[in-house]
Amino acid sequence: MKKILLTGAAGFIGSNTASALLRRGDTVVGVDNLNDYYDPARKRANLEEVRTTAPDPRSSTSLRWRVSVPRSRTRSSIST
Repeated sequence: MKKILLTGAAGFIGSNTASALLRRGDTVVGVDNLNDYYDPARKRANLEEVRTTAPDPRSSTSLRWRVSVPRSRTRSSIST
């Protein structure tokens, strides 16, 4: 059993990776800023799905999240 830091944990790839690691028996520390590049509601739903994957969803021993939401909700744009 390993303790793994997973960045981008609320996205599609990150949430599926977190679920697989939890099923394997690892401890996952997930980090995501829930920016609005993709739908934040979808990301929160992904986190909830991962939470239910934990061996004991009420336990904080196998899954920990660090989520921060940026103050600016605007996207950066690049002009060409």
